[in-house]
Amino acid sequence: MAGLEGLQREARVGGNGVVRALVAPDSRLPTRVAALLWRRAWSGDTLDPTALRCLLRWQDADAPEPGLACSP
Repeated sequence: MAGLEGLQREARVGGNGVVRALVAPDSRLPTRVAALLWRRAWSGDTLDPTALRCLLRWQDADAPEPGLACSP
C-alpha cells in the first residue's frame, strides 16, 4: 500500500485541488494490483511503478470530462 500511496501523490490534481487517484484494497480482484482509467487498465501481481507512471501519463487523455472539477 505504501508504494501505491507514493504513486498516488504523483497523480494529477483536479481543478478543485484534489488528487485524481484513489488507492483502495479490494480482495475480489484477480490480481494483487490494478489501475483503471477511461479506456485503459493495468493489473499485475507485483507493484510496477514504471507501468503505473506510464498509465498516469494517460490520465484524462480520453475521458469524456478532461479537467473535471468535482467538489471534494
